[in-house]
Amino acid sequence: MANRSGTIVVSVDYRLAPEHRFPAAIEDAYAALSWVAANADGFGGDGQNIAVFGESAGGNLAAALAQEARRRGGPRIALQVLAYPAVDRFDDSPSMHENMAGLLLTRAWLEWFWGLYLTTPDEGADPRVSPARADDLAGLPPAVIVTAEHDPLRDQGDRYAQRLAAAGVPVQHLPVRGAIHAFFSFTGSVQLSRDVLNQLGEAVATAFND
Repeated sequence: MANRSGTIVVSVDYRLAPEHRFPAAIEDAYAALSWVAANADGFGGDGQNIAVFGESAGGNLAAALAQEARRRGGPRIALQVLAYPAVDRFDDSPSMHENMAGLLLTRAWLEWFWGLYLTTPDEGADPRVSPARADDLAGLPPAVIVTAEHDPLRDQGDRYAQRLAAAGVPVQHLPVRGAIHAFFSFTGSVQLSRDVLNQLGEAVATAFND
C-alpha cells in the first residue's frame, strides 16, 4: 500500500481477544489514530490527512473508528478503506448461507470469533461492534469498500456501502467477482489481488491529493 499510494503507512497493533475483549480493540485503534494525528510531523506525515485501512476484523475496526472519531470530534479522517469488513454481528443475509463453509472463513468460525471478542451477546448491537447498525451514518468520511463474491461477509459489506451512500457519504464500492475472503493475502501470486490493491492505492493517493 505504501508503494502503490506513495504515502506513509502506520501499521497498528492492538490488544487481542480473548485476553482483551471488547472494547479494548476499538479503544486501542482510537488511541493509535490520536497518536498519529498528534505526531505525524515527526515522521514526515500530515496529521490532518489520515486514511484508515483494514481487512476483515481490521475493516470492522476501521469502520468503527471512523464513527468513533466523528462522535468524539476528531481526529479528522480523510478516507476509510474497508476490505471485506465485518460490520454486522447479527448478519443473516444470503451470503452467510451461500458461503457458510467458505474458503478461509466459515460461518462457524465467525461465531467462534465473535464469542471470543464479546463478553455478552447484547454487545453485538453496539455500533463499535456492528458499525452497520449505527442509527446515523451522515457526515462520515468518504469510503472505499471491497467485497468478495465468495465470502460470508459479502452482503453486509454491500449493505453498508448502500447505507453510507444513502446517508450522503461518497462511496466507491468494489465488488470483486471470483474472490474469496482475505484475497489480499495472495498478492504475491494472484493477479486479481494485485489489481484490486492497485485500485486501493490509487484511491488513497487521490484522497490525499484532492
